[in-house]
Amino acid sequence: MRNLIYKTLNLISPVFNIVLKHRLRVLAYHDIVDPINFEKQIKWLKANYNLIDLPTLKEYLFQSKSLPAKSLLITFDDGDRSVFEHALPIFRKYQVPACLFVITDLIDSKKDFWWDTIKKNEAKSGLSNAEIMKIININKGSSNKDRLDFLKKYPVTQNHQLSTVEVKELILSGVYIGNHSHTHPMFDKLEKDELLEELQNVHSFFDMNRIGDYSVFAYPNGNFSEDTEKLLMENNIKIAFLFDHKINERTINPLRISRIAVDSDNSMSEFKSKVSGLHSTITKMKKG
Repeated sequence: MRNLIYKTLNLISPVFNIVLKHRLRVLAYHDIVDPINFEKQIKWLKANYNLIDLPTLKEYLFQSKSLPAKSLLITFDDGDRSVFEHALPIFRKYQVPACLFVITDLIDSKKDFWWDTIKKNEAKSGLSNAEIMKIININKGSSNKDRLDFLKKYPVTQNHQLSTVEVKELILSGVYIGNHSHTHPMFDKLEKDELLEELQNVHSFFDMNRIGDYSVFAYPNGNFSEDTEKLLMENNIKIAFLFDHKINERTINPLRISRIAVDSDNSMSEFKSKVSGLHSTITKMKKG
């Protein structure tokens, strides 16, 4: 039924592509769970959009350079190893640029994503996925101190994270590395000193390892606030990406760049609907 709905929507999505052809699209992935389907998505994107890199976006934002019609930027949040293992060979094959926002505390480690620590431990207790997601979302809405205190109740879980060598290989293959914080807290839940420590740790890691662009930032979980934005500006963040499932307006605020949430296992009909802007328009109408 879901796929049928998206196939129906795609009958009108070409209209959205025409109407919105001068509006930048930025896709936000997290991991690659279906490499075969992801390759289909990339082939389709390359055939139907002008795939740009982060330096091209910078030229548009700060040097008044124009973007081609139907411009699209591919981004990934968190730095999951599947980007290196599964996405990188596809990027190389099709010569596609992308931007990966990394969590610097996890690089060269066996540390787990904090939300996966919750998932793995609570799954053992027999909770459903919906119940586990409720716990995770409660923690995303808590103060940072309360979230960290809550996590102490769980046994440590591990994950094979990216190494600096692998990150450098990604860079050599055209993947731009950006700032996704040091430990992935919710930035709108941080005290000022916590936020400054997060930024300083990223800056130090990037400088020490000569990788990454500290000034290009993606909000963890998309959690945005005007107070946070002000602190980011004061600490030399020049570009910031949201996670709001929207196509950008004709005039773009560099610190509030919209992104469309997509997954590697989205069916092609669902994926096309999301990329066209139709899906986000309908979602906005429902909320309205």
